[in-house]
Amino acid sequence: MLADLSFRYVETPFRKRKTPLFNSAQRVIGLGLITSLLMACFAFLVSKADPWITLQKYGSYPGQVIGDMEEKNPFWTSCFDPPQSTPDFKKCTASVQKEAPSSIAVFGDSHANAFFPMLDSFAKTHPVSVVQYTRVGYKLPVSVSSVAPNIERFSKQIEADLSHRISSKPQFRVSAVLASRFVNYSGRASLNSGAISTEELKRNLTTFEESLEQSILHLEAFGVYRILIVLPYPEFESDPIHCFRAHSGKYGDCFTLRADFEAYRKEVMEVIQSVSARHAEVRLSDPASALCNEIRCPQFLSTGMENIPVVYDENHPSVKAAKRLATLLEKDLLWLTQ
Repeated sequence: MLADLSFRYVETPFRKRKTPLFNSAQRVIGLGLITSLLMACFAFLVSKADPWITLQKYGSYPGQVIGDMEEKNPFWTSCFDPPQSTPDFKKCTASVQKEAPSSIAVFGDSHANAFFPMLDSFAKTHPVSVVQYTRVGYKLPVSVSSVAPNIERFSKQIEADLSHRISSKPQFRVSAVLASRFVNYSGRASLNSGAISTEELKRNLTTFEESLEQSILHLEAFGVYRILIVLPYPEFESDPIHCFRAHSGKYGDCFTLRADFEAYRKEVMEVIQSVSARHAEVRLSDPASALCNEIRCPQFLSTGMENIPVVYDENHPSVKAAKRLATLLEKDLLWLTQ
């Protein structure tokens, strides 16, 4: 239909010059610009009407869900962008307390960064400062000698800053949190990813085990007091709002079966547990134990007053969920500072 209308009322008049609007090139260009502007305005209005459309279709208003998904992490890794620049660690430091007897340093990728609001919330009620050493796609090990050349400078800057923090006060303790989308190290891209050959899986897990062991040894040698490893976070087939719509606004129908999630992360869990068992001052913290029950890992965390999306996409913790974890995982966080 659109092709027919375009041919009839745009292309034909333009070729035959029957319409004054098409009498000159300037008018044609002007009309094109006006049309483009109108289309852009239409797209903007549709995006803004999205919550209202969902309300009319499902009879439930997801505006808060959308807001929670889109809530910006105030500690996003802008201090390391672009990666070749000199990082400003002050931008990646939260709840600085001059008299705090200890500090927590967070290492990892974008998932580690997504957990940072959890540590910021914890630090606001406990005598500790927190700083993050994270970058999108940052891979273990936490060691200058073992990283790829494109992030070697980044690692050296981390070591310089961490060394300063540890040596500045003799009694000042620095503990570490290692967090990442660890399942990626097995070669699995998502819950729906296809099967991996036994040989490839074994090779990937061997590399992961070596990298994790090197990271822990490196941090221990550097003077880090204790290390908390955050185990793989619950993942889902789609983001919260798409699931909400697919299930006609029923929050309870958005979940991943616990058995499926455990099978998905099984191999990397075994590696992490094996490596951590070799080190007395390493502890594991499992968000799934706080967010999942025996049957399901719900995509929305019900507080009685609201339904908080557990993720802002398919696998990154939402800001609100991360803040809630400061309470749910408080025992593990306290261990870092004791």
